[in-house]
Amino acid sequence: MNLNGNEFSWPSYKVKIAGEEITAIKGVSWDHEIEGADHVYGIGAKPRGRTRGRYKPGDSSITFYLSGWKQFLALQPNGFGATRFDIVESYVEGSDVHTVVLEDCRILGGGGKSEEGTDPMEREVKISFMRAIEDGKELVADE
Repeated sequence: MNLNGNEFSWPSYKVKIAGEEITAIKGVSWDHEIEGADHVYGIGAKPRGRTRGRYKPGDSSITFYLSGWKQFLALQPNGFGATRFDIVESYVEGSDVHTVVLEDCRILGGGGKSEEGTDPMEREVKISFMRAIEDGKELVADE
């Protein structure tokens, strides 16, 4: 439910990475799907059912402003690609809260570029996560 007609938007957004709130972030991108939920056929032209499939976390990334990336790096050991952490995204409008937890994340790589202009410097890093939980719900529940 929205509060006074306000929908969740960028000013509603907060993110914690490894328990640390980092405000110098341009965005977090992630997806997940059920892979291999293929139709099963028998006699006839219509499917009889489908396989259960399996949970597949998808491509994910965090785009930091350079100051946010420096803040994140300062908290990491050398070899930070092996460090595991959770990302908690929260959207808050009044008492209405939507939370996404990306569990067991890991930085897989990234890079940067610098170019002339007035835009702030950014670092986009690829991440991998094990599962996403939205408001306590999962796309595929534990059995």
